[in-house]
Amino acid sequence: MPKDHLPVTAVQLPPTTPLCASSMPQRDLVEHRKRIAAIVDIELDGYFRPDMGEGRRAMLLARWCDELQDWPAESIRAAMAKWCRDQPRTRPNYGDILGLLRAAWGEKHAPAVRAAMAATQEAPREPISAERANAILAELGFAVKRVEPPRNCATAAEIERHIQELQDRPEAEP
Repeated sequence: MPKDHLPVTAVQLPPTTPLCASSMPQRDLVEHRKRIAAIVDIELDGYFRPDMGEGRRAMLLARWCDELQDWPAESIRAAMAKWCRDQPRTRPNYGDILGLLRAAWGEKHAPAVRAAMAATQEAPREPISAERANAILAELGFAVKRVEPPRNCATAAEIERHIQELQDRPEAEP
């Protein structure tokens, strides 16, 4: 097989998140989630209701940790600070912060993704001629047979000639 027709191999793309919390040791994951909870608790302190019970607050922080645990604590802190700077009167939810994290991650890794995609694209190829296609098939052991139209059918040229004859005939006068 020619070198330019080799199959495309998989290209290493950057991960979709910087961390994979499911592969962290349990002790590290617990510490990581504590850092996330502390960041969220501090950043959102002004948004929590003073009459909110500790149990409810703990559940809300746990939900934030579930969503953000695949991101480094410093990235979360930066995203939350950006949200508070850009939209100080609006309380963010974890989806808002995830959106900022993903956007920043995408901007950081866009050149690597573009390079990987460019590496997998094949150069445009010229179509091969019918003769070359037949030669390739013959090399592989396939015989090429042309199917001729049955002789009891008129060819396109015969039909055209018949139409022309009908058009050339003078009209019969009534």
